[in-house]
Amino acid sequence: MRLDRREDFVKELAGLVVTHLRTGSLDHGRELLVPLHHLLRELPVEFGAGGTAQFFGRARAFAVETDVSNKMAVEALAAEAVGHLGAIHFWLNNAGVAAYGTFAEIPLEDHVKVITTDLLGALFGSYFAVLQFEKQGFGTLINVASEVGKVPLAFLSSYSAAKHGVVGLSAAIRQEFREIGKNDIHVCTVMPSAMDTPFFEHAANYSGHETVPPEPLYDPQEVVDAIFDLAT
Repeated sequence: MRLDRREDFVKELAGLVVTHLRTGSLDHGRELLVPLHHLLRELPVEFGAGGTAQFFGRARAFAVETDVSNKMAVEALAAEAVGHLGAIHFWLNNAGVAAYGTFAEIPLEDHVKVITTDLLGALFGSYFAVLQFEKQGFGTLINVASEVGKVPLAFLSSYSAAKHGVVGLSAAIRQEFREIGKNDIHVCTVMPSAMDTPFFEHAANYSGHETVPPEPLYDPQEVVDAIFDLAT
């Protein structure tokens, strides 16, 4: 992704709501923080009062801590985004946690946490985004799933189930808009392979040995570029 494309994109933004995704911790996991610094770090930024940032004197960014597994919190996030910006042009669901181990070894509470974060988090975000898109007549929903949303992976049973759900949810919503002719509302699914990120270190581990990411590992910039292209 060239910097001039990023600058052009941000110059056209009225603003950007950055969600500090606090999903809660699994027993052997860590809090997952998903910042959007990959988009902003190379751009001239002038921070203003109240936690906002001013880009090129026009666009603003707001950080909102949100538990994506909480329906009311996601609803409040959508309302705050509209309140700040007046509309939502694109919505990205990307929160994800995982638990390694056999299905029976992983505590049921951890399976539930994976499903509520990875699947229900995407469902809640999609729901409130779509409500706003239908009001304004346009918008792009981007759900980040995984290749395991098509091909399940042993020892990641609940994660595989959640990502299958995200793929199916996105496909069904996309078909609905196609059937009713709302062609200015787009639903996109990104399905990365194994990326070179701390995701594997953050996962709860009940396997009894160190988790090793599957090879090959890919540069996460490829996913960033894909999301950027879909959003623009």
